[in-house]
Amino acid sequence: MQRHRPGPDPFHDRGGSGCATAALPVEGLPNGPAPVPEPTPATRWPLLREHFLFAALRAEDFEQLMGSATEQRFAHGRTIFRRGDPGSSLIAVLEGQVRIGVSSENGKEITLGIVGQGELFGEIAVIDGHGRTADATAMGACRLLVLDRRDFLAFLERCPGVAVRLLQLLCARMRKATNVCESVALLDVPMRLARLLLQLVKEHGEPAGPRRRIALKLSQQELGNLVAATRESINKHLRLWEAEGLISMNRGRIVLNDVARLELLSGGPE
Repeated sequence: MQRHRPGPDPFHDRGGSGCATAALPVEGLPNGPAPVPEPTPATRWPLLREHFLFAALRAEDFEQLMGSATEQRFAHGRTIFRRGDPGSSLIAVLEGQVRIGVSSENGKEITLGIVGQGELFGEIAVIDGHGRTADATAMGACRLLVLDRRDFLAFLERCPGVAVRLLQLLCARMRKATNVCESVALLDVPMRLARLLLQLVKEHGEPAGPRRRIALKLSQQELGNLVAATRESINKHLRLWEAEGLISMNRGRIVLNDVARLELLSGGPE
């Protein structure tokens, strides 16, 4: 019986060398994976989309504003800007925390606030066009979103509702700054520290079983800078409160075990 010889392969030349061919589609099956949609500003930066300043914006307005924004990264301890630098941009924190503070020529420091994930800073100099009012320093690795001042001011002219919300945001910052000045001038260190812990757990708190933990990892020196007190004084009161069961400390993080007693130490619920 004569064996059947296979005919020439239509996808190879007679010399046996391969040639590139496109895959043939199979009926009933998709021809390759579905295309992945391009990310939008709302999907790339959802925390900013939900921010008080931008939450009421139409999707197209938010995308137009964020279309020219750029991302920047800063290592721990890096200076983002210094007091007196030109206020050329509004900045949002995508990851990490930023310390806002001032220092004297002899090295004394005071921390005015800590800006966390999804929050904005630098708006004062952006609005009035003058220099920065304080220093901004990365606390841990930071990923920031930078909005150019010219683009942001032009956007405010087109969307006056955002300008009104920005004024409300600035008023809240002013009220907070007034409370800080009052605390430093009129309250003793335990009251200032108790108020600070309550404020931090409100703004940066996370669950720790039935209690609340301050998510920020702050040194005692950094806590002292926030309430204009020495590191030694902060250490003394934290150790006392830990012994009394008001707080717990673990690897630089503080858990508030007895919020009611801390409120009494602070002068009453705020």
